[in-house]
Amino acid sequence: MTCRVTDAELAEIDDRRPEGMTRGEWLRTAALRRAPARVPEVNQEAWGHAGRIAGGLTTLAKAAAEGRTVGVDPDAIEELRLALAEVRRLMKGGK
Repeated sequence: MTCRVTDAELAEIDDRRPEGMTRGEWLRTAALRRAPARVPEVNQEAWGHAGRIAGGLTTLAKAAAEGRTVGVDPDAIEELRLALAEVRRLMKGGK
């Protein structure tokens, strides 16, 4: 499914969604009337760093799965990525 929006609408979506939340995630949350979880201010800097680390792990896991790395265990990378996702969930006050 796709959703087309104007540049102005896209800017408003980006202004409203919490840092670290994808556009799609925010739109689903808003459409289903579930309040998006906000990252407490005290965790926002760490949240951003964790997001960049998660992106790097995803890239590394994909490269390892495609055989473009030597000596990297894709399962270990995936385990790290999942652990980091859990840390990020807890940073939002998740239980």
